[in-house]
Amino acid sequence: MTVRSISGTAAWQAAAKAPMSRWKRQIDRFADPFVEVSISPKFRISENERVFCIGSCFARNIEEHLIPHGIDVLSRKVVSPREEWPNRVNGFLNKFTVHSIRNELEWSIEPPALDESYFEQHRDGWLDLQLSPFVAPVPLPRAIERRAYLTDQYFSRLREASLVILTLGLNEVWFDHLTSRHLNAPPNLASVRRESGRYELRITDVADNLEELEKVRRLILRHNQGARIIVSVSPVPMSETFSGRDIIVANMHSKSTLRVTAEIFAEAHDDVDYFPSFDMVSMSPRAKAYEADCRHVSDATVGRVIRTFLKAQLGAEVSRPDFCERSYLAANPDVEDRLRRGELASGFEHWEKYGREEERPLRLPDTTRDGPATASHALREIINIDGFRRQARSALDAKLFDYIDGGAGDELTCAANRSDLDAIRFAPLAFREVSAVDTSWTGPLGDFALPIGLSPSAMHELVCPDGELATAAAALHAKIPMIVSMMSSRSIEEIAAVSPHQALWLQSYILQDRSLGDEVVRRAERSGFKAIVLSAGCAVMGKRDRNLANGFTLPAAISAGNFARGDAIDHNNPIHSFPGAQPDPAVTWQDVHKAIAASSLPVLIKGITNAIDVERALDAGAAGLIVSNHGGRQLDSTISAIQALPPIARVVNGRVPVLVDGGFRRGTDVVKALVLGADAVLLGRATMWALAVAGEQGVARAIALLGDELTNALQLLGCSSLSDLRENAGAILWPGQHGQ
Repeated sequence: MTVRSISGTAAWQAAAKAPMSRWKRQIDRFADPFVEVSISPKFRISENERVFCIGSCFARNIEEHLIPHGIDVLSRKVVSPREEWPNRVNGFLNKFTVHSIRNELEWSIEPPALDESYFEQHRDGWLDLQLSPFVAPVPLPRAIERRAYLTDQYFSRLREASLVILTLGLNEVWFDHLTSRHLNAPPNLASVRRESGRYELRITDVADNLEELEKVRRLILRHNQGARIIVSVSPVPMSETFSGRDIIVANMHSKSTLRVTAEIFAEAHDDVDYFPSFDMVSMSPRAKAYEADCRHVSDATVGRVIRTFLKAQLGAEVSRPDFCERSYLAANPDVEDRLRRGELASGFEHWEKYGREEERPLRLPDTTRDGPATASHALREIINIDGFRRQARSALDAKLFDYIDGGAGDELTCAANRSDLDAIRFAPLAFREVSAVDTSWTGPLGDFALPIGLSPSAMHELVCPDGELATAAAALHAKIPMIVSMMSSRSIEEIAAVSPHQALWLQSYILQDRSLGDEVVRRAERSGFKAIVLSAGCAVMGKRDRNLANGFTLPAAISAGNFARGDAIDHNNPIHSFPGAQPDPAVTWQDVHKAIAASSLPVLIKGITNAIDVERALDAGAAGLIVSNHGGRQLDSTISAIQALPPIARVVNGRVPVLVDGGFRRGTDVVKALVLGADAVLLGRATMWALAVAGEQGVARAIALLGDELTNALQLLGCSSLSDLRENAGAILWPGQHGQ
């Protein structure tokens, strides 16, 4: 390869002398430079696509067109405080070179132990040179916090992306010899002069960029083996160059080099497509560009380029609406709160009055309070679900921890849920191809990334201010179902708004006040929930000794999102002290049949532990069964969930999905349930422990840990997919266990 290098000092001197190396920021409109280009995509963007865009500002432009049209954009915008990035868009995430994209992907797979060596000190603070050159210096703790968030949470969403869009911008890249890292932003002149020989500017060619793109592809596939890639070159010229070359010449050289690179890269791989964006614009003449002293491709032209691309991809005309209500509310919780209180008619009303520049679908964690970003380093030290339990015990009030952790009576069923799982043993198969493992779960209930879901648990605000909103967001990014408790601390509508594309299921009781319970179900149907989960085995509440001994009560600030709070006090189970929230002990199978028939959604029954009840449930119209003793929180001394599973699965015989919860904490636990007949497992206490430790990030980390452990277990067992596991279940499970 040929990489022409310039010393740091020489590059700065050239930039200072070059005419027009810095352009003014106003944008004049030239004659339309748009060029019609025929596009024949290798593959199309489906309505269920999960897209992650990385690269220059062109990636942000593409996102703005995708989000309002229902595409799940995992890389959606991040709000940065105004003092750090004046216009508050996520342009601070722009990646100008292939090399800086590779840096981010490597860190997202193996997060570095952050310290001051990752940042550059300025008079006013510290800079992250992997971000945009225009980001303001911040205190070192904030710089570390922001970098940890981007590394641990933002770019890690790539593991859920089915499509990655790469946009390339510049072939000039700074290299730091001290840290052996390529930079996204140039070091300041003082640093270059002070540390002579440390920094070098490289002007890269096709071969070098192609080598970097190959590394990027491998890293993307490490995140998600099935991901596809679209690569493009931004038609937007850089407003300045690092080398100080003539701005027009530098842009044309960069774009041409990267266009050839992208074309070769796409031709070499079936899972990579090239979008010829740069071919769709004609640069204004150099003299005209200099005379106007501004960029020579307008925003309107960029929009036409993107709409042409998306028309080819989606097969329909695409436009970017001026306003997206859902995005605006998600980005502005204070506006959402005012809307909920009736102070505003809509988010649009606020946007019209106060700020058309405030449409932001994701907020960067606030540094003024302890929260998920602060906990990101501690999260990396948690290596299993029990680690979350230990941290939650330390973080929560003892009475609250006991409420979450405890069970009924002497907690014999709680113990059995774990001990019976621990007793199961495997006999792995040898020398089987497991280089790629598919953990996806597909069935009548939906398509999910893992055979894992979140079991219903009440009042998430007990452990996290964002409550079920944080849990739902984590489940959405993990692409797994979440069962929302009827006794959630946030309303059904609030939770649905956070995760519009997610498989949300509502857990419901048949209440004494039938009309109240029916209305909650109707609200879930209207809000886009995908299923109802009807709880059995809850005619009355189990006796919880820990709660009674502690005199546990709900904090005054905690309320139910779907019920009004009353004055009754119930130390045993205060969740059901809300007026109208009491299950009906007179419920029969006839009532279940009516409840299922009345719902427009599929209804699963949760709480089946006796195979005798299977046919009754199916006759009533159940669309699925959840084998559960409710985590040992109802009747003590019942059979463990994993013991109850095999006979129930045999009677069901594949007619409906069978799920199970109760004590699952390891990827190997998930495998045990699958080989014994379950389609998926559900997490209850594990979710609450993780939520208590680090909110949305904690739940996301817990799900990721189980997913990684599941993949590892499948590989060591000699199975490349869930279907492969089930086909070999009889051989893998050690004989004589649980009905085998």
